[in-house]
Amino acid sequence: MKLDTNKTVSEIMQSYCVMVNSGSGVLVNAMTLEFSYVLTARHAVFEEPAKNVVVDHNQNPIEVLGVMVFPKVGQQEPLDCAILKIAHQAGLSQKSWNAANLPPMANLTFVGLPNAERVSATPIKHRTGQAASVVNDLITLELAGIPSKDVIQGMSGGGVYHIDNDYPFLVGVEFEMEATCLDHQYGRVDCHGLARYNQLLTLHSSAPMVPPHLECFSRVRDRIFAFNVYDPINVQNLKSALLGFADLLIESGMPPPYEIMKRYDVQLLLGKV
Repeated sequence: MKLDTNKTVSEIMQSYCVMVNSGSGVLVNAMTLEFSYVLTARHAVFEEPAKNVVVDHNQNPIEVLGVMVFPKVGQQEPLDCAILKIAHQAGLSQKSWNAANLPPMANLTFVGLPNAERVSATPIKHRTGQAASVVNDLITLELAGIPSKDVIQGMSGGGVYHIDNDYPFLVGVEFEMEATCLDHQYGRVDCHGLARYNQLLTLHSSAPMVPPHLECFSRVRDRIFAFNVYDPINVQNLKSALLGFADLLIESGMPPPYEIMKRYDVQLLLGKV
């Protein structure tokens, strides 16, 4: 899968933004071709799949196949995060970033659909800010302009991105304004890092999200021949590993060389490049 080289950073983030009922969500890959996921806030979804209305950035409806949430344990309220299992979305190439690896005061962008803008020509909005803190995979984001709750109402469940080398990496999902007191709810929002969503997938025994290094061969291309041949121990270990693999092939009944030659003939030859 190719990178979105013909899109701006904002266009890439916007292409993964979806409306989830009265809230927002973000599309991600799953390690299967049977379905994809929408990460969002728990309070934005209904636990019965058919009740949820999900629409992509082009106003196309998306079928919801299932809903995953954390159960309530004792008196403790479950985490405000949810995953919708949706019909497979071809062409997703969402890239992620571990919240714990964010640099101090990292610049972040929050993307979602505020209720007040949903009938406008540009319903998806981008709010920039800085990470005030990252504690136990909880990101507190301080938004520029100090918007009130009314301004960002409906963006809950939207994706939060860190831009590195001119490409956006998903780091988490917003779920509420930071302060519990309404008079203090200005400009700071809380976001769950992706580790919480990975825990939710494990809890429901569902396919994991595609990790960045498995999305595309272009992500590992530059590391194909990254091997330190100057250290003799590396060469010795490589030889031992190759000999062990050769023994395994022989023991498993690998055909003799003459049969391979008969079967493939000139296909075994390498042409000049």
